[in-house]
Amino acid sequence: MNKWKLYATPSYLYWMIVNRGWVYEIRDEPPAQFLTKFEHFPLLSENGIEKYETREFVACNYKWRLVIYPDGIEKDNHISTYLELITSLPAMDSDIKAIFNIFLFNHKLDNYLCFRGNVRSFTKTKPKWGFNKLISGTILRDPSNGYIFDNDCVFGAEVFIIGSQPITDSLSPIKPPAPPLHIPKSVINCDYDLGFVPLATINMAS
Repeated sequence: MNKWKLYATPSYLYWMIVNRGWVYEIRDEPPAQFLTKFEHFPLLSENGIEKYETREFVACNYKWRLVIYPDGIEKDNHISTYLELITSLPAMDSDIKAIFNIFLFNHKLDNYLCFRGNVRSFTKTKPKWGFNKLISGTILRDPSNGYIFDNDCVFGAEVFIIGSQPITDSLSPIKPPAPPLHIPKSVINCDYDLGFVPLATINMAS
């Protein structure tokens, strides 16, 4: 069963659906880094095109692209969509940790269905991460749902790099200062030697 939650922020309202471990977000703002429009999207399947790679785009100083399987990587009537790192890494054990979001534009509602990924490690041997079941092909291709309009379909992406050297801070509690010395008036008026007691720390008692 899907779990629905309503969130409000100063910039937008959106619904979040938690299902299969992924978070789906409906929002008004487009992706910050990349949008691509597929004209005549249904023709990809009709022409037997199993995989489509978008043009490259730059995000966080790295090159990326979307890889889309119109009929699903498992041929199960689901759209599979992946983010692929194009930039060559310097060594086999190098990696880039990133959070990424995949977007699908709804022409009918004029908003975006955002599929939020978890932190993933992109490497030379594993440069591609994504959603093998992004959305049902039946739901996507139904014109009443708004994801395809005049046979056009719009996908997008956002990428955010997780830095390896976070800014750290520490807190070292210090011992609180001793309370001011409280001396009765009777003592102050007598001939007592106050010695080390600074006058600024003396509270006059009533």
